[in-house]
Amino acid sequence: MRAAEALIESCADDPPTREVLVYPILFTYRHGIELAMKWIIARYGRHASVEIGETEHHNLWELWGICRSVITELGGTDDAATPVVEQLIKDFHDLDKSALAFRYSERKDGVLIRLPDGAIDLDNVRDVMEGVSHFFDGADGLLDANVSASPY
Repeated sequence: MRAAEALIESCADDPPTREVLVYPILFTYRHGIELAMKWIIARYGRHASVEIGETEHHNLWELWGICRSVITELGGTDDAATPVVEQLIKDFHDLDKSALAFRYSERKDGVLIRLPDGAIDLDNVRDVMEGVSHFFDGADGLLDANVSASPY
């Protein structure tokens, strides 16, 4: 997450650079989401009898299903941020189902990978992703406290 934020800040006063870096920025944020979910699953999944298993390891939507079940089982609640984070994960998944679309601006066959029409407000993306990062940091803290307090 911090790497994408650094990319946004590095091109703050250079709009052409922002357009060139939009793909690596989105890729890095997508990767950050993936790693945050994998962290939750790897660290706490066994306490909820959950593991990644045979799931496509880059499939954000499948990872979210597993991650959310761990958070719900061990955290005991869904807060108001959960559906917001869920929608953002779904949006990233729909744009890039296999972790390849943001690596390059075009596919191997030369077809341009289309982003949504219109300018992407990278400052807003950074702010939203900071909230997502806080969500996963908070979930990690809550789960850690709950698992540490458990007699099992």
